[in-house]
Amino acid sequence: MRILTFCALMLTSVLCLAAATGCVSKQAPSYDAPKRIGLIIEPDDANDVGYNLGWAQNLSLPDDHKVIHAVALHDLVIVVEHPGNIVTAINTRDGSVRWRSAIGIGEGELFEPVAFEDRILINTVKSIYTVSTDSGNIVGRDELEHVVQTRPTLYGEFAFFGSVNGRLFAHRVKSGFPHWEYGMSNAITAPIAVDNGHVAVADNNGTSALLNADDGSVLWRRISYDRISTQPVIGDDFVAFASHDRSLYGLDRATGEDLWIFRGTRALTRPPHYLDNQLYLPVDGVGLFAINPQTGEQNWLFKRAATPIAVTNGTLLANDTNALLRIDARTGDLIREAPTRRLAAIVPVDNDLVLISPTGRVLRINNTLR
Repeated sequence: MRILTFCALMLTSVLCLAAATGCVSKQAPSYDAPKRIGLIIEPDDANDVGYNLGWAQNLSLPDDHKVIHAVALHDLVIVVEHPGNIVTAINTRDGSVRWRSAIGIGEGELFEPVAFEDRILINTVKSIYTVSTDSGNIVGRDELEHVVQTRPTLYGEFAFFGSVNGRLFAHRVKSGFPHWEYGMSNAITAPIAVDNGHVAVADNNGTSALLNADDGSVLWRRISYDRISTQPVIGDDFVAFASHDRSLYGLDRATGEDLWIFRGTRALTRPPHYLDNQLYLPVDGVGLFAINPQTGEQNWLFKRAATPIAVTNGTLLANDTNALLRIDARTGDLIREAPTRRLAAIVPVDNDLVLISPTGRVLRINNTLR
């Protein structure tokens, strides 16, 4: 018994000595707990979905400010914050800040900027500003013909808007004068769609129409059973409108007649996306539908209402609240997923992505699957 007790004491001593000298490091290997560095997306997570980290920038917004818009225009990412109406231009190449400007102070919230020639247009509810891409200086300001609630959609020298009093109008950017306007049946709160000389518009009464972009002549006009609050999609031979009456309408581009109707189970409050010859429709509380644009038939349903970003080599890249997703565009199967911090915007730039948080943290991630 004394011998067994002595051996047990000796074994305990050896184990304690080994622990003190680090000889039992296998109990807590460092590679089992990779260090999180606090970026919008962690390096390992970005790698999982085919990206590596590029440059990072922090706009250090005041606590009461947040990012409300971010878009890629020219060689810049343009970030709009509210309140304060501060617009920041970030160089897409290296993440440096080219300029910061206050625009439309006292005129309410700014809408999403758009590119016009070598300049930037950005509007409030009643004014449209022309901004120098190089300096951020305001080089022009025009009063709009009507009060609006969306950004413009550009076609040639025209900026198309829908107004709260139901007017679709074409604003001449260079002269600042109106070109034509057309009356709908209710307020227009969704951006206009323009393609190859055609303008698609919808209003809060469920009325939709297709017009000639040059002169405003009406090609056709239709009515659904509830409001349409999202931008239409114009394809080669169809126009699609998502209605609060739970239906996605695929209309003949030439005649406005029904090609098909996709029936949902909830009001359609988010816009359809047309990518690589497939329609994608996110529906809150249901998921992301992939729809055949020729027949209106459901190809698949991914049971998370993710927002489509781009399709590359048969893979759909999408964003779902706090995650980047790679989804098989043919089957709807999840390929990879990577967690992110909360995002205000994801901006595609040259097959890469720029991620922007509500607090003004910005990160470019570079595609490794080109």
